[in-house]
Formats: sequence, C-alpha cells, structure tokens
Amino acid sequence: MSVIGYTCQHVMRITGLTRRQLGYWRKTGLITPQIHTIGGHARYTFPDLLALKTAKKLIDAGISVQRIRKNIGSLVSFLPPCYAPLPGDALNTIGQQILLRFFKG
Repeated sequence: MSVIGYTCQHVMRITGLTRRQLGYWRKTGLITPQIHTIGGHARYTFPDLLALKTAKKLIDAGISVQRIRKNIGSLVSFLPPCYAPLPGDALNTIGQQILLRFFKG
C-alpha cells in the first residue's frame, strides 16, 4: 500500500514556505501533517496544504503566529470539506480581523 500525500519538498514548492518554517510549525503544533510513512516521514494532505497556505497568507498580512495558532481550529472548523483550491480572494484581512468569504457551488 502506498502512502498518499505531499512530501515536504512538494509542500515547499506549492506554498512558498521554507523547510525551517514547516519544521517549526510542525514542532509547535500550528499545522502538523495528517499522515506519515512507515518510516516516519511527514506527508501532507490537500487540507493540510490549504491550512498552510492560509497561515502563510495571514502571516504575510501581519497576523501574529500566536493569534493564528489560537484561532486556526476555529478557522478550519468553518471551512467546508474542500478538495479544490479556494479562490484567491476567499480569505482577506482587515487589520487584525480575518474575513472568509464563502462561494456557492
């Protein structure tokens, strides 16, 4: 049985995050990979990628990692099951407020 998921190398290319950021976020529990290989290597799922890209966008907008960590669970719980990328303007910030816009399918 093969392990499905994105390697750290793939995640870095897709999200623009560094290996150091991924390691720190995994170590501190901000966003952790959902699956691991038998050898213990991290594999990220598509929802993990969405969470990583969201966290990066929030950090780039000036939201602190501490605030993201405090609210990431709530943010993820509001998201519908998603297997395709959200539109680029689905997530925005105004100051320290996070705005999430839902689209009807």
